[in-house]
Amino acid sequence: MRLQSQILQTLRAPEAEARLDSIVARAKFESSTALGREVCAQFGFVDARGTAQLTGCLKALAVLETERQITLPAPRPHGHRPSHRRLDAPVPAPVGVPAQVRDVEGLRLVVVEDEA
Repeated sequence: MRLQSQILQTLRAPEAEARLDSIVARAKFESSTALGREVCAQFGFVDARGTAQLTGCLKALAVLETERQITLPAPRPHGHRPSHRRLDAPVPAPVGVPAQVRDVEGLRLVVVEDEA
């Protein structure tokens, strides 16, 4: 398992530069994340469980882009995300709700054994 600084150090090494350039140039990646996954796979940036160290790799790639060593794919536009709506007034206090859960009539817990 490598730390993000170790990933960056590995990618900055002269022998890795050509390899990274080849990965970047070889395919048109749809996103930085897709590129990061490929870099993790090619350089073996995985943790003890074999999971790609994607976050550390993406941070290292962003540093290399800032240093003008590589060009990351352009960010993809996101669809419209609804904004949260702020209420005009506070939510009124509940009326007729018991203060303790044990006072709720008819409340019972049911163990779910399967999806059906």
